[in-house]
Amino acid sequence: MKNVRDEQLYLFYDPNCALCMRFKDWIIGQDDARQISLVELCEGIEERFPHVDFVRAADQLTACDRQGYVYEGMAALRQVVRYLPSVARLRWIYDLPGVAQMATGVYRTVHRVRKRLCLRCGGSWMPSGAKRRRARGARGRQR
Repeated sequence: MKNVRDEQLYLFYDPNCALCMRFKDWIIGQDDARQISLVELCEGIEERFPHVDFVRAADQLTACDRQGYVYEGMAALRQVVRYLPSVARLRWIYDLPGVAQMATGVYRTVHRVRKRLCLRCGGSWMPSGAKRRRARGARGRQR
């Protein structure tokens, strides 16, 4: 089995997203061995990483390793944990019954509300048409 320290993970982030920037800063503080290379989503990045779908990377946490494997969402987060010694010590918790499902649910919830937490993530957030219709209907019934 290959030693994680011999590998490097590339983690993509949106420089216009406050939530992404906070996560990036947290990674910098945790990654003493500098095993995670933080890569800004910007023009021209496709040439360096042609195997990464950057439309999807702008929408969700995305990482890839030197072998070219691409990880998205919760799988990317699990890879990040492998490379951070301070967090990797707690990796055994993930193997406990129900923890993986709970962690996935938390990730999905944060991902779902991310655009409300940071309006610049992936474009401007607008309430769904159904939500607007319900709001209009409620105003009409109050009159």
